[in-house]
Amino acid sequence: MTVLNYGLLSDNENDKIYFGNAANPDIATFGIIDVGDYPWGAAVNPNGKYVYVPNAGADTISVIDTVYDKVIKTVEVGNGPIEVFFTQNGFRAYVSNILGDSITVIDTTNHNVVKTIYSIDEAPGGITINPNNSNLYVATIDTNKIYIINTVNNEISKVVDLSSVADRLDAFEFHPSGNSYYISDYDNANILVIDSSSDTVIETINLGNSFNGGGGMSFHPS
Repeated sequence: MTVLNYGLLSDNENDKIYFGNAANPDIATFGIIDVGDYPWGAAVNPNGKYVYVPNAGADTISVIDTVYDKVIKTVEVGNGPIEVFFTQNGFRAYVSNILGDSITVIDTTNHNVVKTIYSIDEAPGGITINPNNSNLYVATIDTNKIYIINTVNNEISKVVDLSSVADRLDAFEFHPSGNSYYISDYDNANILVIDSSSDTVIETINLGNSFNGGGGMSFHPS
């Protein structure tokens, strides 16, 4: 598959990944790849060569080769992997393990685990990288904290406590400028806008009763 032209859909009940032409999203055009137990989303390496699928029920990552559209390796990670994020150069993948309270670091040149980062509070979920300095940001769902990790040494450099203003932090994304980031405050139906230089909330956007979770977030390219 040419991943830039294809959409990806995980089926966590049947342990499959569906892919198809995003310009013609007819289910008949879709291909199907069997992965591990309870796949939870998918992430494409910036080089376009691999798709990483976190299998939350199997504690593994399925590595899909996009040339042959098949799983070429299964990587054992922490308990309950639910999200993957790649560094900008694509050489490292970071996996949030929601039940293991940890982050797994994978070398994407050989798909081997190089480190597991512990000392993360309960239920790490949303994960993203600051485009300005390559720091990794991890949100904890149960304790409403953001862990900032230096991706050079893979050590925790700062912990931001948002428990006084948030209840169940979930998906988040950086503004393309890197000057701020947006994170969903699930139970309060809010999006928090946070200044990345001070890591303080500068705006709260309420989404009202129509808000039904923070499963994903992205900026329009324009």
